[in-house]
Amino acid sequence: MDRATMNTIIAVCTTVFILLIGIIIRQAVKIGTLESSLKNENKSIDGLIAKLDISVQKHEETISSIKKEHADIVNELNHKIKVLENKNKIDVSKIPAKKVHHW
Repeated sequence: MDRATMNTIIAVCTTVFILLIGIIIRQAVKIGTLESSLKNENKSIDGLIAKLDISVQKHEETISSIKKEHADIVNELNHKIKVLENKNKIDVSKIPAKKVHHW
């Protein structure tokens, strides 16, 4: 192999090497951009999860409050029924109506 052919082969290999380095750099930039986008999406998802957790907590507090209020009303109604039973000496269980129950 003569010197000119070797120089041509070296030049071609160098060009291919430089092109490959350029491709690798472009891919690294794309990966970095995608990684940054993914981090932003993860932050957004974390924010939504936090809002959901707060919403669930508020919902549970509301349900608890409603159940407590319901129990208080049921107790009050049952007390009034007992007072009426004692006052009028009637058996309320014989009256066709739905019985009030706790949850």
